[in-house]
Amino acid sequence: MKIYTTLSALKAVNLLSADKDFRYYLNGVHVSATATMTRLTATDGHALGMYQSDQHNESVDFVEMIISNDVIKLLKSASKNVDTVVIETEDGLTGTIGAITGAAVSFKAIDGKYPDVQRVIPQSISGEPAQYQPYLLEKFSKASKLLGSKNGLINVAYNGQSTALVKIDSNDRFIGLVMPVRAMCDQSEGKTIPAWAREQLNAPIPKAA
Repeated sequence: MKIYTTLSALKAVNLLSADKDFRYYLNGVHVSATATMTRLTATDGHALGMYQSDQHNESVDFVEMIISNDVIKLLKSASKNVDTVVIETEDGLTGTIGAITGAAVSFKAIDGKYPDVQRVIPQSISGEPAQYQPYLLEKFSKASKLLGSKNGLINVAYNGQSTALVKIDSNDRFIGLVMPVRAMCDQSEGKTIPAWAREQLNAPIPKAA
């Protein structure tokens, strides 16, 4: 079997994976493929990235595997003009992966069942404001740059205390999800401006002799 995707997409989605998590099956990118489609998914339990592209995969009906972070970090392209990555495997458990003109890396898929991420995808978006961890939004911005956005622009579709949708600049193949900081979702919080902020700092008035 040969499964095709892009190095930029694989690296971008990998930004949303867990790192040395005890839930070992999250420490990588879940790859699922049919004869005509390749989907990449990664999550750390707080944010999720998913990228799907049309591909002419070879000898594939359906296959899925989890490629570890350590393997993805080793992947490099021999040319800036080459972005295609091919995953070759006989059984979905072991194989090689690499850029077409670059060196191939052998891999052994992570032995585990990836979570059913479809159950956390919201059916609707409320538009209700919420707060999000900045470091999570920064991951999406970096993913946006890898996928072609010069300024790393992202758009967060607010969803109150539910999971929000993240879209990136000029790329409809990628979607992201991010959990709000629920302790900060009370909209009454943070609306009071402290009195000291309205007062000008001045040198003390000298006391009369």
